[in-house]
Amino acid sequence: MDRIMAGDLLTREDTNWMAWQTRSAQSKGHYKPDSSHAGGSYDSFNAQNADLKRRQVQDEDSHVHHVLGHRSHSKKKFEKSPKLKRGEEHNACRIYGSLEGNKVQGDFHITARGHGYLEPGGQHHLDHNTFNFSHQINELSFGPHYPNLLNPLDKTSDSTDKNFHKFQYYLSIVPTIYTKRRVSTKSGALDPAAIPQPATLDFTPEDLAKLKEGEIPSHIINPQMNSDSKSIFTNQYAATSQSREVSHQVIPGIFFKYDIEPILLIVSAQRASFWGLVVRLVNVISGIVVGGGWMFQLTEWSSEVLKKGRRRGTMADGVLHGRMGSGDYKNEKFG
Repeated sequence: MDRIMAGDLLTREDTNWMAWQTRSAQSKGHYKPDSSHAGGSYDSFNAQNADLKRRQVQDEDSHVHHVLGHRSHSKKKFEKSPKLKRGEEHNACRIYGSLEGNKVQGDFHITARGHGYLEPGGQHHLDHNTFNFSHQINELSFGPHYPNLLNPLDKTSDSTDKNFHKFQYYLSIVPTIYTKRRVSTKSGALDPAAIPQPATLDFTPEDLAKLKEGEIPSHIINPQMNSDSKSIFTNQYAATSQSREVSHQVIPGIFFKYDIEPILLIVSAQRASFWGLVVRLVNVISGIVVGGGWMFQLTEWSSEVLKKGRRRGTMADGVLHGRMGSGDYKNEKFG
């Protein structure tokens, strides 16, 4: 039942909606203007190609070496907002940053001011005619910030022209460890003692002061504890969504409902031993030798069959087309 005002902890910037839509489309290389809309629309064929490209990138993120390659970019900040041209209006807002929460089921809501929550210092009610919850998700991740990892909702968008519209996302989070360490026994079973452990979270003196005052502290990772350069501790999630127009009695907005599954997924890449490599090489070489022997025997057998066939054909030609000498024969009686 903890309640966190995300608006006080996240960064908010005024921006332009079409500036982000244009950047997203240009990055994919398939933006097609449409005269029926003010700013443009996506071509359906190119949208399918973009979706295929996203799935390919997600498939790459399933490989340990590819994921570990993002470690060098882990301290990269969020990308900057696109610069607006002179006279371009601020008709949208951008929200970005990180929040800390307990590892339990939770909800993250983006609603209109004065709707669905109590605001400290008085309630401010926003005019209903100004509502519009069209949105673009550049990144939504759980765990340490790795900007280059692609999650299911990253680089997706949805729009509406209705004031009261509700977008609902259901997320199922699975803690995941990508590691190059050996986590199995010689028999192939998982060794619990070999599972990498994440770094501990410690309090700074400022955090301890916040605890005494009742404020929410922010943890820092202790670099001296359980440091592991061959593993990454993150989270994957599956997402389903639904959206609909709602009545004025229902709170509109963007709602993320997430639940952390009680399982741990370990993706491990490990090399076999030297003797295992030797055995595989011997098997490969033996297979090549045996296969080559069979091919040689088949070639010899085929050539012998062809030679016998030619010999039989030559003998048959001599009998059918040969000429016999003709002459007069006279029967004589001897007595």
